[in-house]
Amino acid sequence: MTYSLVCADGHDPETITVEAMGDEEAMTKMMVKSKAHLDVNHSEMASMTEEQSRAFISSHWTKT
Repeated sequence: MTYSLVCADGHDPETITVEAMGDEEAMTKMMVKSKAHLDVNHSEMASMTEEQSRAFISSHWTKT
C-alpha cells in the first residue's frame, strides 16, 4: 500500500510518500522520512511529542 502526505503549509506543496504493508510500518517510515522536511520547513513542530507527531501524520495521510 502507498501512504502519502502532502504538506503545503507556508511553502510549495511537497509530497512525502512511503510504501508499507500496514499502518504501523507506514508510520515508522513516515516519521523517518518526514523528519528532514520538518527540520527545514517547520522548526516550530520540533517540540511535538512522538504521540503528537503520529496523530498529525495519521490525520493527514492518504492510503492508496
